[in-house]
Amino acid sequence: MNLSYIAEVVFMLYLAIQTYRESTDPMFNKLFWWNVIPYFFGAACWITEKFFCLPLLPFTLYLHSIWHLAAGYGTYVFITSNVYARAASIGKVKVDFEPLLAAPYVVIHKTN
Repeated sequence: MNLSYIAEVVFMLYLAIQTYRESTDPMFNKLFWWNVIPYFFGAACWITEKFFCLPLLPFTLYLHSIWHLAAGYGTYVFITSNVYARAASIGKVKVDFEPLLAAPYVVIHKTN
């Protein structure tokens, strides 16, 4: 197993939980769940593929692919939520959260 990657994910989850507990912003809290759920789903696929599937079974490749997609999406939302939290904490900008299909993005407007 890739212990360095697992350590990175655990650290990222720790930071996300810490920020989630301190946040009173409902949009950030929504982004938190958009980050965590795909990671847990992808991790479940990865663990299933790693420990319970025989190599070269047809669905093994699908589970591994789902892991990569879910981990990539979870990482993207993690970065987006941190951009949102940082921009909102500065207080000198107006931050809009806009979902595009299933990919959220942040629009930052300067205020006077």
